[in-house]
Amino acid sequence: MAVITISRQFGAGGDKLARALVDKLGYQYVSRDVLKKVAARGGVSMSGAAAAEKSAGSWIMGLVDKIFPRDYIDSLLKTDSGLMDSHDYIATVTEVITEIAQKGDAVILGRGGQHILKHLPGAFHVLLVADHEFRLKQAMEYYQATDKEAKAALKAHDRRRNSYLRAFVDIDPNDPSLYHLTINTARTPMERAEHLILELIAD
Repeated sequence: MAVITISRQFGAGGDKLARALVDKLGYQYVSRDVLKKVAARGGVSMSGAAAAEKSAGSWIMGLVDKIFPRDYIDSLLKTDSGLMDSHDYIATVTEVITEIAQKGDAVILGRGGQHILKHLPGAFHVLLVADHEFRLKQAMEYYQATDKEAKAALKAHDRRRNSYLRAFVDIDPNDPSLYHLTINTARTPMERAEHLILELIAD
C-alpha cells in the first residue's frame, strides 16, 4: 500500500507519467478531484474559494470552469454567505490529501503532496524536471501554441507552482532533498522513469 506523489515542472511530463503508473499499478489517480472535495468540505461558493485560492497563490481556480457546470457555479455565487481564507483552504487541502493517502494505493499529482505527506510512512516523493527547451517544446505540443504563447504559459505555470507551494511552507519546490527521486525527463525516457519509480516503491 504505497503512495506516490509527483511534483513536476510544467512540461516535464508529470500527467503522462502519473497515468502510466496508475495503469501499471491499479492505483487511484489523484489530481483535479481534490478540488471537488475541498470545495464541498469548505462549504463556500466559487467567489469564496477564489479568494482563498488567490491568497494562497494557487492556480487551481483556473480549472473550475472545466469541472463544474456554469449554471451550478452561478447558483452558488448567488447564495454564498461565507468565505474561506487561505489558512482554511490550506488546512482543507491538507486534510483531503492526508485522508486519501492513508487509504494507500494512490498516485497524487501536485497539490503539495510532497510536503503534506513528508512524514507519512509508505509515501514516496518524486520530482520531474527538464531543461527549458524541452519543456517549451512540450508546452507547444500540449497547447498547440506558438513559441511566444508557450513561453508565456511556462512562465505563468512556474510562477503559480512556486507561489502555491510556498503558501504551505517557504520551500523551493525544486529542492531535490525533498524527494526520494529526482528525474530529468529530458534525458530519461518515460518508460525508464516509470521503471525507476516502480523499483523505488518495491524496495
